[in-house]
Amino acid sequence: MSEQDNTTRKKANRYFFTKVAFNAFLMILGAVLIALFLRQMQRQAALQKQEVNSQQALEEAVETLGKNAQDAEELTQIFHDGNQDMLRDLCDMFGSGLMDYLTDEDNETRAAVFEDIIERAGLEYLFVMSTDRKILICPNPA
Repeated sequence: MSEQDNTTRKKANRYFFTKVAFNAFLMILGAVLIALFLRQMQRQAALQKQEVNSQQALEEAVETLGKNAQDAEELTQIFHDGNQDMLRDLCDMFGSGLMDYLTDEDNETRAAVFEDIIERAGLEYLFVMSTDRKILICPNPA
């Protein structure tokens, strides 16, 4: 083989290896770009899913808060109605003349009547005071 053929072969080999290396570089670059693209798509899908889940959790929390507010309003109304009923019952008792009868009785008898009222009504805070502002009956005597 001649010197020119060797030079031509070396140039061809160099061109071929350069082309192979460049093609390998392009394949690696393509794989990296595809991986980055897929990673970006996966991240966006995860963010969208998280946003949907967060929105759903927020809606459930708002719904629960609304229900709790409604339940609190109902309980307040029940408590208020119970207090009003108890006050009406006490007014009826005072107006019926029973209290006139109890004024002639001793403190223990009056206390027993009021303790019975407190127990039946399930009241926590009903205090009976004398005319000289002393507490005669309370749910938890000290």
